[in-house]
Amino acid sequence: MHWADLERFPESSGKWETIEGSKNVVVGEANARKKAARWFPLNTTLYASPASQRFSLAICFPELADFVHRRYVLKFRLLLFFLIFLLAVLIGLSIAYDSYTLFSKSYGFVGILFIVFFFEYEVFVKSKTKLVELSLFFHWILSRKSYLFWMLFGMTLCSGVFQVVYLTKIGSLESLVTEYGVYYRSANSGEWWRYFLGSFVHRDFAHWLANFFLLLIAAILAGPFSRISLIFYFFIFIAVSAYVVQFPLYGVAPDALVGISGGVFGLYGWIIGNGFRYRRQFPQSYYLHVAMFVLPNIFIAAILNPNSSSEAHIVGLLVGAIFGVAGASEDCKAAST
Repeated sequence: MHWADLERFPESSGKWETIEGSKNVVVGEANARKKAARWFPLNTTLYASPASQRFSLAICFPELADFVHRRYVLKFRLLLFFLIFLLAVLIGLSIAYDSYTLFSKSYGFVGILFIVFFFEYEVFVKSKTKLVELSLFFHWILSRKSYLFWMLFGMTLCSGVFQVVYLTKIGSLESLVTEYGVYYRSANSGEWWRYFLGSFVHRDFAHWLANFFLLLIAAILAGPFSRISLIFYFFIFIAVSAYVVQFPLYGVAPDALVGISGGVFGLYGWIIGNGFRYRRQFPQSYYLHVAMFVLPNIFIAAILNPNSSSEAHIVGLLVGAIFGVAGASEDCKAAST
C-alpha cells in the first residue's frame, strides 16, 4: 500500500479509542481532543470514533482535523513571536553594552531559527493538506524496519567507544588522529583507507554526539526507500568530502580532519536528490522540507564553532544530492507499495 493510503491503518471497533504504540485505550471525545491538542507531525498516536471505520492520525481524523490544525498553527505563531522577542532582547543588550559583536553568535543562531520556522510556517504549517501528507509519510517511515539505521548506529557507536578507550588508556587526540584519523600526510602517502575510515575520529564528545544524532535522523528518513548499498555510498560521501577539505577555498590547508559530518550531510543530500527526482512519490515539497532542516545545521555549525569544516559539509551535501538525483541506491518503489 502507498504511504498515504488510510486503509493500511487498523479497523475501528466503533468506540472513541486511541492507539499509542501497541496499546488500545478507550477514551471519550473530550479526552481524545485533549490528547490531540499535543499533536505534531511525528506523533504516531492513532484515533477512532463511533463514526469511523478505521483508526487514523489526529490531523487526518474528520472530527479532530480542523481543531488539530488550528492548534498547531497557533503554536507555530507563538514560536515565531518568541524568536522575534528574543532577537529584540539581544539587540537591547547589545545597545546597553555598546557592543554589537558581544552577542553576534546569538544573533546568527536566533536569526537562522526564525528563517527556518517562518519558512516551515508559510510553506507547510498553514496548509492542512501538506501537514496531512507529512504526518502520513513520517508515520509510514517510523513503522518500517530499516537495516540502514542499525548498521549506521552500530558503526558510529563502536567508533565512539573505541575513541574513548584509546584516549583513556593509550594517548591523546593528536596521537589518535595521527595514527588512525584523516591525517593528510599519511593519507596522501599511500594510506588511502584513512579517507574512508579516519573521519570516524571526532574532536570531542559533543562533536561525536551531534554527528551521531544527525546521522540517525538521516538513516530513519533514508532507510525505508534505500538499498543496503547506500552504506557503500555513505563511505564515498565521507571520502570525497575528506579529500576536498585539504584544498581550502580560503585560509591555511589543514593537517587533518575529524568527524563524519561529510558523510552525514551526504545522506541528507541523497534524500533531497531522491525527493526532487521522485517528487510525485513523496509529500508535496518534501525535498524542500529536508533541505530547510539540513542547511541551517551547516550555518549554525559554522557560527558556533569557527573550526567547523563547512567545506566538508557542503561538499558532502552536493555529492549526496548528485547521487540522489542520479538514482544511486534508491528503491523508491518502497514508497508506493
